[in-house]
Formats: sequence, C-alpha cells, structure tokens
Amino acid sequence: MANDQHVDILLKGVDVWNRWRKENPEIAPDLSGAKLSNRDFSKANFNGTNFSNTELSKATFYKSNLTGTIFNGSSMCNAKIIESNFCFANLKQTNMESVYVVKSRMMGAHFNGAVLVKSLIAETTFARSKFHATDLENANLTIVNMEKTDIDESFFYRANLNKASLRWSRLRKNNVSQAYLIDTDFSGTYIYDSNFSEANLSNAKFYYSFLCKVDLSETNLGKAGFSEAALNVINLKGASLENSQLSSVFLSGVNLRNANLQALRLEKADLYQLDFNGADLRGANLSGSVLNQANLGNTNLSGVTIHDMEFNNINFNAF
Repeated sequence: MANDQHVDILLKGVDVWNRWRKENPEIAPDLSGAKLSNRDFSKANFNGTNFSNTELSKATFYKSNLTGTIFNGSSMCNAKIIESNFCFANLKQTNMESVYVVKSRMMGAHFNGAVLVKSLIAETTFARSKFHATDLENANLTIVNMEKTDIDESFFYRANLNKASLRWSRLRKNNVSQAYLIDTDFSGTYIYDSNFSEANLSNAKFYYSFLCKVDLSETNLGKAGFSEAALNVINLKGASLENSQLSSVFLSGVNLRNANLQALRLEKADLYQLDFNGADLRGANLSGSVLNQANLGNTNLSGVTIHDMEFNNINFNAF
C-alpha cells in the first residue's frame, strides 16, 4: 500500500514533490497501489520510487527521472513517455498497452511478463534490458536500440522493428512471425528455436550471427547480409533471398526448398548436404563454395557462377 503522506505530497504538484525529494534524499517514496491516472508528471524525480500495482494509465512523463523505479504489476496503458530516463526500472508484469515512448532511455530495464501490445516506441534505447514472456504483438518499435538484450519466450507477432539494432543480443524461443524487420541489425546475435516465418527481413544484417532451429520459411530476406554467420537447422523453405549476401557462411541442415535465391552471393560457403530442391538460383555466385552431397533437383541454375567450387555426389535428378 502507498504511503499516504507521499501521495499527498505528489498531488500538490511536481515542484513540491521535487523539493521534498531534494530535502529528503534518504526516503524511498512508496506510491504502490495509488490511483494516478491522467496526471502530468513532467520533469518529476521518481528515482527509486515504488509504483507497484499503481494505476498510471494516460499519465505523462516528459523529461522525468524514473531510474531504478519499481512498476511491478502497474498499469501504464496509453501513457506518454518522452525524453525520460527509465534505466534499470523494474517493469515486470506491467501493462503498457498502447504506451507512447519517444527518445527515452530504458537501458537495463526488466520487462518480464510485461504487455506492450500496440505500443508506439521510437528512438529509444533498451540496451542490456531483459524481455521474458513479453507481449509485443503489433507493437511499433522503430529505430530502437536493443543491443545486448536478452529476449526469450516473447511474442512479436506483426510487430514493427524496422531499423532496430539488436546487435550482440540473445533471442530464444520467440515468436516473430509476420513481423517487419526491414534494415534491422542482428549482427553478432544468438538466435535459437525462434519463429520468424513470413517476416519481412529485407536488407537485415546477420553478420557474425549464430542461428539454430530458426524458422525463416516464406520470409523476405532480399538484400540481407549473412557474411561469416552460422546457420544450423534453419527452415528457409519458400523464402526470398534475392541479392542477399551469404559469403563465408556455415550452413548445416538448412532447408532451401523452393526458395528464391536469384543473384544470391554464396562465395566460400559450406553448403554440404543442403536441400536446394526447386530453388531458383539464377545468377547466383557460388564461387569457392563446397557443395558436396547437396540436393539440386528441379533447381534453376541459369547463369550461376561456380569458379573454384567443390562438388561431389550432387543430386541433379529432374533438373
């Protein structure tokens, strides 16, 4: 329960609140369970405040300091967060549906079990944050920094992460199907047992990344970059990789059946036992690659470049 004195001070206005905080730096404010919807907390100092189970729907935080604040189980639906500091905030089980966040700092924050459905977030940093069982269905997170984040068992169905940076992050058991990931940077990222089917990943970057048990079927990977990446047990059936870059890539157990691989760059790649059945490889560059025991049945190889390529026991049946 909230401390009634703390609530009374806050309701007198931000200026009174900030002055009280300055005069009493040793006090950790407790506003848990308070009803604070539709209030303007611009420029308020909430550093270390307890907002657990607090009603904050449609509240406004503009240039506010919420470093290390606790929001467990609170409701922030339709709240506005602009140029504010939420670094290391605890947002577990927080309802942030349709929240509006712009140019804010949320580094090291915890979003475990949080709901950010239909949220609109732009130019915000989540670096080193944690997302576990977080719901971001139809969320719009454009130009966000999510580098070195831990994301597992979360739901990004139809989410928009265009131009987001997830460099050096860890993604496990996530549903990212039909998401928009144009120009998104996954360089150095570890992605395991996740579903990206039917997502738009055109021009995405996966340099030096490790992908294992990832469903990329029916995805748009046009002009995507995978140089020096490792792809193990990947489903690319029906995917479009036209004009993509896979030079020096390690591929194992990858399904490329019926994939559009036109003008794909696969130089110096290990393509051992890969299934290209029905794929379109017109104009692809396979120079220097190892293609031993690959399945090229029904594959269109018109204009393929094969300089210095190693191939033995290839299946060309029905070609």
